[in-house]
Formats: sequence, structure tokens, C-alpha cells
Amino acid sequence: MPSEGELDPPDALASSSDAAGFPHISGAGVGLRQVRVVPALYAERTLPSAQELAGYRHAARLAPRIILEEFAAEGAHRRQVELEIVRAENARANRGQVFALLVLLAGMAVGGWLVMSGHDWAGTVVAGGNLVGMAALFLRVRRGRARDDEGQEKDR
Repeated sequence: MPSEGELDPPDALASSSDAAGFPHISGAGVGLRQVRVVPALYAERTLPSAQELAGYRHAARLAPRIILEEFAAEGAHRRQVELEIVRAENARANRGQVFALLVLLAGMAVGGWLVMSGHDWAGTVVAGGNLVGMAALFLRVRRGRARDDEGQEKDR
């Protein structure tokens, strides 16, 4: 926010009544603002250096403390977000396992019911196909994770 006097009209414009064809209004004019350009370097660093903090202290006495508190708050926020992400991924994996178990149990129940109803071949195919499908899905997921682990090791 500008301080008092920064937006005051220049004396030349405030006193002229014919400025740009506008009638004279007491205290009217074009406001000028002094702008200080401060070069800033934005980098992926953890904290400003000690020299930078000392420079900030010259600008505002409490600036280094505020910067350090903001840094601590940002770190806590990042850890909280990462924790929420991990929890959500674990919950998603657990839901997938629960639904896979339900599908497996339902397939086995249908296959068992078919066998008990006298449809031996149909019951065997349904139950066996269900088991083979779940095993194939399990192996595919394991291979995908193994490839991901190998890729991460190569990146190191």
C-alpha cells in the first residue's frame, strides 16, 4: 500500500486548470507513484543465505524471523500433503484388494453352486477361470512393480 504523499498530484498538474481540457477541480491531477524495483532471484533452495537474511533484516527488522517461520510452515504443509497422498494411495490399494476378493469369492460361489446343481463342467470352468484370472492379474501387477523398481534403480 502506498504511504501518505506517494499519490499526491504533482504541483504543475494540480495548479493548471486547462490540463487536458478538464475543468479545474481542487486537488485533482495525475497521481504519480514512486516505484522501487528490487531484483529477486527465485531458485529451488531451502532457505536464503545468511547474507540475504541480513539484507532482509535491513528492510524490515522481523523479516528473517518471518521467513524462517514461513519456511517451517511450508515444510510442515508439504509433509502433511505427502502423508495424505500416501494414505490415499494405500486406501485405494486396499479397496482394490477387497473388491478383487469379493469378485473371487463370488466367482467361487457361483462355480460351487453350478457344480452342486449338476452342471459340473460349467461350474468347473467358472470357478477355474475365476482363479486363473485372479492369478494372472496378480502376476501382471507384480511384474509391473518389478519393472518400476528396476527403473528407479537405473535412475540412481
